[in-house]
Amino acid sequence: MKEVDKIKFENHGIVKSLKGIDKTVYNHIINNNLMSAEALEISLREIENTKDSFKDLIIRNGFVKQDAITDIILKNEPKELMDESFIEPSIPYEILYNHKIMICAVTRKTVFLSTTGSEFIAERELKKYFPLRDFYFIPSNVSKLRNYLSKVKKAINYDDNVIEKIVRDAIRKGASDIHIDPAEKGYTVNLRYLGMLQPVHFGDIAEHNKIVAIIKSKCGIDIAEKRIDQDGQFQIEYNGQKIELRVVSVPSSHKRESVILRILDPNQVETNLDALGISNVEEWRKGLSNKYGLCIIGGETGSGKTTTLNSSIREIDRFKKKIYTIEDPVEFDIPNVSQITINYNTGMDFKRAIKSCLRADPDIIVLGEVRDEYTARTMIKAAETGHMVIATIHTGHLRGIISRLRDLGVKKEELVDILRCVMIQSLVRVPCKVCKGKGCKECVDVGYVDRTVVNEIVYLGNEKEVKEFLNTDIEMWWETKEEDAYKKYKKGLTTKEELLNVFGESIKSVFKKNGEEF
Repeated sequence: MKEVDKIKFENHGIVKSLKGIDKTVYNHIINNNLMSAEALEISLREIENTKDSFKDLIIRNGFVKQDAITDIILKNEPKELMDESFIEPSIPYEILYNHKIMICAVTRKTVFLSTTGSEFIAERELKKYFPLRDFYFIPSNVSKLRNYLSKVKKAINYDDNVIEKIVRDAIRKGASDIHIDPAEKGYTVNLRYLGMLQPVHFGDIAEHNKIVAIIKSKCGIDIAEKRIDQDGQFQIEYNGQKIELRVVSVPSSHKRESVILRILDPNQVETNLDALGISNVEEWRKGLSNKYGLCIIGGETGSGKTTTLNSSIREIDRFKKKIYTIEDPVEFDIPNVSQITINYNTGMDFKRAIKSCLRADPDIIVLGEVRDEYTARTMIKAAETGHMVIATIHTGHLRGIISRLRDLGVKKEELVDILRCVMIQSLVRVPCKVCKGKGCKECVDVGYVDRTVVNEIVYLGNEKEVKEFLNTDIEMWWETKEEDAYKKYKKGLTTKEELLNVFGESIKSVFKKNGEEF
């Protein structure tokens, strides 16, 4: 941010009133250009009306992630972390009380805590609840510790039920989904972590009936109805943020229901395109930089298309361009973007949503998924009439985008003047640095600690390149998804076992092509 902008904002009445952590965060952000002038101006105007804290507002609006805020406070004023607190009901109150522990903040990598007792014992006791995180101790304060323990005791008593602990445990572990499934003599709970299911809890029939009723009640859906599937949602407060849970109940065996909870935690979603692992990501950016045309992300279910889509939107200047998204449903709010969620009960289907967007002076239209002929036809029309359209589509390989669009009534010749960039992606797991995928204490025997994108991508800068891409008689000149995966394996970013799991036997031919036995 330019110095003149700093002076402008320093004279803003709201800036002058900032104190404590808010002032620390503001100074760091403006000195390190972490927010645009437009985002900062909008935030300050909102604070004038809402009277929210600066820190909380920019986290809520997604301008800066909570992990980054914690790092800012730690770097500049670590003592101010004592004013923060984190309550985790799955940790027994007795452990915190007996060892005089206060948890101040938790990020994806670090637990910040203080204690008037032994730091060694505090870390030992909490390690099983935060196995993949480092521990950072900050100075303790007896009165704040006392108040914290009092709040923890009340919170744990209030939230003392199985479902609260299961959900919070899932959020803490970074799971994307919770599956609660009936069994003959009870039920099981599995967490989906890095794309794989892991069993975490077993209970009896009575407990299953109870937690299903609690979940459905929280969602406001019919507790007595067990013959059909039902959808709902509710929120839970975690680490000072509202985490939304999307719920689906499905009739299952033993005359009971399976319940699946999708966890929408904004802190678990990477919003930086560079951090997703996309090879040749600059080609994708070149496609997005066009004033009009069509950019398409392809991939199978669970391949991270929505994350790439959202990260792309956040890179575009949302303050100077009018962006509309059409999603089913909207998963994460993006400030200064008009997000339309599909609601068939009210008649807001894809057809009506797209029609509304085209009449509302758009610059960019984002389609969460192209799934029918009308959506495909309107997408082409929008791109032809001077709009940038970004869309996702289900397909397994790059030229599969062509055949998928053909199935939806789009002819090749219609794409010649508008196709700008195509990308297809999958996700592969990143192994633990200690055990290399075998499983150890550091990764809680999972073997893997993250996922990264493997992809193929082609930027189509002119009509000739588009025609060559559309001509399936011309051999592929780009690096395939499997070849990209092999390169990432050679860099230690994944394992042979994971590649076999994702690609099957076909990956072996890539190893053979590179003179290596699988």
